[in-house]
Amino acid sequence: MKNNPFTRENFQFNTAQYSYLGYMVFAVLFVFAALFWKERAVCMDVAFQAFWLINEGTFQVQVNRFGVALVQWLPLLFIKLGASVEWILFVYSLSFVFLQLVFYFLLSRVFRNDFLALAMAFLFVAQVNGAFYWTISEYQQALGLLLVFFAFVFQRQQLNIASFAIAIPLIITLVFYHPLIFFVFGFLWAFFWLHYKLFQRWEYYAIIIVMLLTWLVKSIFFKNWYDSAKNRYLLQNLEQYYPAYWKLDSNLQFWEHCKETFFFFPILFLGLLIFYIQNKAWLKALLIISSTLIYLFFVNITHASGAEYFYIESFYFPMTLFVIIPLIFEFGHKWQARKWVIKLIFVFFVLRLFVIGNGHEYFETRYQKVGRLVALCQAQPTQKLMATEQIMRDQALEMNWAVPFETLFYSIIEKSEQQQSLFIYKNLHSRQKEVQHSKDILFYMNKFYKYKDLNTNYFDFKEEEYLEIQKNGFEKN
Repeated sequence: MKNNPFTRENFQFNTAQYSYLGYMVFAVLFVFAALFWKERAVCMDVAFQAFWLINEGTFQVQVNRFGVALVQWLPLLFIKLGASVEWILFVYSLSFVFLQLVFYFLLSRVFRNDFLALAMAFLFVAQVNGAFYWTISEYQQALGLLLVFFAFVFQRQQLNIASFAIAIPLIITLVFYHPLIFFVFGFLWAFFWLHYKLFQRWEYYAIIIVMLLTWLVKSIFFKNWYDSAKNRYLLQNLEQYYPAYWKLDSNLQFWEHCKETFFFFPILFLGLLIFYIQNKAWLKALLIISSTLIYLFFVNITHASGAEYFYIESFYFPMTLFVIIPLIFEFGHKWQARKWVIKLIFVFFVLRLFVIGNGHEYFETRYQKVGRLVALCQAQPTQKLMATEQIMRDQALEMNWAVPFETLFYSIIEKSEQQQSLFIYKNLHSRQKEVQHSKDILFYMNKFYKYKDLNTNYFDFKEEEYLEIQKNGFEKN
């Protein structure tokens, strides 16, 4: 095809230094994942999924998000090799950044798309802090694959049946990875539709149509309890807070994040908006405004009362692509001759990496709190203890539903005298009450696990009832 803008040269800088910057970013993040593996792996959802991985020895796909296999194969390999819990959790921490590094390699070396590769480097450092440590979000994994998908589209130059044979499975994986990926996918497609006339050919319309149809099929025929709960929160909050949506606590939380972590976003957002208005690129200006407002409203109304900073951050930082993609694709070839730009980006990356590295303190503190809980458990004559949230108020942990797994892994990693599991609850579920005095169960959330289903190569509990703690500090009655 003549005058095809989708040639490698159009997506490459004239120096490899930009590519090296990205490798530097992910190399440092990989080191952080190794240094802070305990803080990342013995942490809430990660500990929960690690337990299931180790116990079952197979891929653990939660709520149909089968893309997680890309980060689970490495710890599963170590499980099959009979590695210790410490090594399994260590490589599990590494596997998340390793996947990002693989995606970056595909962008920079296989597809030779320096623009999308640089965008990925910005994505995972520009507005990230706690989300690096709360690493379990499938959304983060999906974003890297999303950029690889568009790099594939650009490389093909002309889409044909063979191209769609690869593109469709990738789209299905993206849709099932996380429901919000549809927003970011739609933004990227719309921006490239405005930026490249070639995107106005039928085959590129087919891409967004396939994406939409897949999303609809997934939403209608593959519902799951987690996404359904989120949809209920969305609908309830739309009704409850109408029409004063601007008064949401989550809006205030977002502005607090902008002052502390997300200052990068409003600066670039305003800069791009001014640029597009000056150049009368009204549709592009409308795109970044509407995408930001719609996406932000959807996230904030769903979490109207706010959320833990690391959790909500995992929804906010993908907005980086709303500004960094236009910035790179509008100015990439213009700034590549200016050496000061590389230096500026290098300084920015170094500063952001410093912030991310320093961000381990919150998670280190949580790990230490788990250690104190284990120490209290060790003073009791049993491996299994349970207590209400009220009793445990002085040892409170955010998302304490994961404490049974965190205390278990801590007791193993730190070589405690015996394995311990502490179950903190608000109210026992009816089915838990039925088996409360059984000697061969482990409680978690509103469920329980039978000893006969435990992998005894890793988990060792003697048959005994749970000890109910009646006083704060685990004092004996």
